Amino acid sequence: KDASQKSAITDDFDVATLRDYMMLQAHEDEMPSYLGGRHNQWRELTLENLSRKDVLYDVVDYINSGKRSDRLREIYPTLPVRIMPFSQPAQHDCLKRLLEYKKKRANGSQSARQS
Repeated sequence: KDASQKSAITDDFDVATLRDYMMLQAHEDEMPSYLGGRHNQWRELTLENLSRKDVLYDVVDYINSGKRSDRLREIYPTLPVRIMPFSQPAQHDCLKRLLEYKKKRANGSQSARQS
């Protein structure tokens, strides 16, 4: 099939093979939600889309600028000067510390609500 035929699969009735089904799924993923699609395309993660209260804001800021916030220093005092740890074990350690912080914070807010 050429490029014009690939875009012709836009409905369940057009599906005759597994390949057609996969092309339909891709079409629905990329179609805007107001047209009935999922609008699941890659989106750039920017600071404008994040709350300053979330640790993810600090992580994205660190990746973009290399500046470590006080909160990141608290969570991960030995945070590498390099933007992302090079070795896989160092990456796992970094993610583990961030997840532990999120759990600790979630548990703290739950106990505060119960009081």
